[in-house]
Amino acid sequence: MQYHKDKYKSILKLWTAWIYSTGPLILLLLLSLWINTLYIPFVALGLELALFACVRYNRKKPEPGCYLLPFIVKRILFWSAVVMFVINGLHMHWIEHHIFDAETGNADYPYITILVIGPIGTLISYVSLYRHKKLSFCLDCKMRHGTPAERGYLGILFTQEGQFQNAFIGLISLAITVVTWGYYFIAYDNSYFSRHDEFFYVIVPVTLWSLSAIYLAVRYVGIWAYYRQRSDEHQMQNGLTTTLRYMLIWDNYVGLLEPSEDPDSVISVRNVYDTPTLIQIRYRQKVSRDDYRHYFSALTHIEHADIRFLYSTLVGNPEGNLFHYIAYLTDAEKEEIDRRYKHVKWCTLREVSELINNKEMAPLFSAEFIRLYTIAMAWKTYTPDGKRRYRIRNYIPTFRIRDIKKWDVDYNDIRWLDVARNNQDLPLFRMRRFWRKYVSGASE
Repeated sequence: MQYHKDKYKSILKLWTAWIYSTGPLILLLLLSLWINTLYIPFVALGLELALFACVRYNRKKPEPGCYLLPFIVKRILFWSAVVMFVINGLHMHWIEHHIFDAETGNADYPYITILVIGPIGTLISYVSLYRHKKLSFCLDCKMRHGTPAERGYLGILFTQEGQFQNAFIGLISLAITVVTWGYYFIAYDNSYFSRHDEFFYVIVPVTLWSLSAIYLAVRYVGIWAYYRQRSDEHQMQNGLTTTLRYMLIWDNYVGLLEPSEDPDSVISVRNVYDTPTLIQIRYRQKVSRDDYRHYFSALTHIEHADIRFLYSTLVGNPEGNLFHYIAYLTDAEKEEIDRRYKHVKWCTLREVSELINNKEMAPLFSAEFIRLYTIAMAWKTYTPDGKRRYRIRNYIPTFRIRDIKKWDVDYNDIRWLDVARNNQDLPLFRMRRFWRKYVSGASE
């Protein structure tokens, strides 16, 4: 119980994530006042490696959280260091006079740190915002911990705040870029580093960072107070819960409960399709085979149904955990479902896909079916290490709902989700894996 209550403290960690993520950028800026520009890129790489280790360590924890900002700042530091190395290389004495004007150049100040960090921070932040759901780091997080819908309203909050922090640092970087580069073109004199230069290139960025820290502290204390109250109310009313969800499969169809059509009904209105067979029980860490079969029988009045475990969502949801199953129905069992649930629609694969794409499907069922489809297709196409099972490039196997029962694949194994995104059909897939594991920190 205390473990789940403590999960709300991770909302406050969004603020600490802002401090220890953006702090290295400010530290690098301050160190540039005393350290020679020749060594600044090495300092940037050192700070990048520290953030890399921090991201890898924190992402293994079961507590909910979002580490998108440290990942983005890590990229900012890395590419800033690369640009600084290039500029230092161009200012080597044996090539400098071929590129730069000796009368206007200053070998002591080949670059100003904030003039490098600002534009790169803006570019990386807005590219990450544009990619959003396709960003490898976010995809890997969903693969490990489940979709926001599976992690409950706290998971949705972290997803939203991760994107907010990304946009916020992009906005600050853009403002700093406009101010510092505007001053550079209008009033900067590179003969020496004056007090005016120090004001625009150091004090202004540090001041903006300090104000942002105060603003975010107020923001997250308010959010924490709201969700802590909601958590206490939920604990008093329901306690922690375990949710069991059963996907109904009959022949080549999936059974879905249609949206409720009566907005005046005293029963809560459903505006999306979802499985008709789900149940919430008191929290438990594990659900035995006899238990999940018993609860399905209580829901449907069907004895001895063919039910198989799909996967579980055990962490990240402060209200409890989820267990997902598939129930394979015979013709007689399908008729019993139709009698018991009056508004069940039996959908083909194409119809299910259309409902998901049109946002007419419950987010949890969408997550379940997409996971099932993705893992099944990866399992049929590739080996666990990402190599093609057949010597046919971009081979796409068939997927039929009626065949799901025949497949011996572990849908709880997240390695197949990684194989689906990183496999031999992608160019340079071994190099991509190396980059994601040892450079970007987006994968293990």
